Amino acid sequence: MLDRFLSASLGRPTAISEGDCSRDALKPPLRREGEEETSLDSIHAGGLDAAVRSSQVIGVILKKVYSRRKISTGLAHEIAGMCKNWPQMLHPSLHWRQGATGPAHGIAILHTNLLCCHTMILLTRPFFLFMITRLQQSRNTGNVSSPRTISRMEKFSQTCVVASYHTVYLVQQAYMENYLPQRNPFALYVN
Repeated sequence: MLDRFLSASLGRPTAISEGDCSRDALKPPLRREGEEETSLDSIHAGGLDAAVRSSQVIGVILKKVYSRRKISTGLAHEIAGMCKNWPQMLHPSLHWRQGATGPAHGIAILHTNLLCCHTMILLTRPFFLFMITRLQQSRNTGNVSSPRTISRMEKFSQTCVVASYHTVYLVQQAYMENYLPQRNPFALYVN
């Protein structure tokens, strides 16, 4: 996860390839007979699993999009499909609209959801930048296009904006509830 975060924030290639990572490496150890799982264990495992999923997709985005410096709507749709069921797979107490029960839980909600939003922003940012450039060019040339159906590219661009709003909301919520440390590097980078 740290490798993907540093790679994305510094604009450098990942140091650890996807082939060297195993999803099974971060599974919680098996419980002994008679040992019960607490709800806190379940929340922590769910948060870690969501962070690992996000980091894996960030690795794919960095490799297939940013290292090649090109993207297509087909590739973006394929990568977005990896994220499709995340809300259903996320532990209910880690949902971004959920109220935190304490500072640790608030930071878990913040980090888990910021990673998910950051993944979507990384994936859709090229479309957003393209649409901004296209809009600027049409204004400069005086060509105003007529209303038409929204293209896939515009939908990806809108997704970038929505994910950006979510990150601002998440950080503001954590700040207002005094869960956000003064210099949380992850929250600073994503915003």
